[in-house]
Amino acid sequence: MNSFLLDKKGDLKKVNGDFQFISGKDEVVQQIKQILKTNKGEWFRNEDYGISYENLQQRHINEDLVKDVVRDGISQCSEDITIESIEIGYKKEYRLLYVEFKAYFSDGERYDNTIELDL
Repeated sequence: MNSFLLDKKGDLKKVNGDFQFISGKDEVVQQIKQILKTNKGEWFRNEDYGISYENLQQRHINEDLVKDVVRDGISQCSEDITIESIEIGYKKEYRLLYVEFKAYFSDGERYDNTIELDL
């Protein structure tokens, strides 16, 4: 399957006026990022898509709850992914939540990433 390639801002990426496409594991990685950056109920075509930001926007961050929310989000991905670990970092003054996770694709290839969520 092919999807449009998105830039860092989430906009469609063009090169020389042509839209760029993505597939395979790169597409899955992009999908995970988009799921985690979408508030559940925000997208009118699928109100179950995304994660529950209200659980992330608490006065005191509950790391276990955040990890559960991230796991739920990643489970929405079309690819079978096994999560090995999730670490959470928070910069209160900027309202930024950093989610670092280590996971494995179904073929055993490892995937590590840190995603910044603007709360």
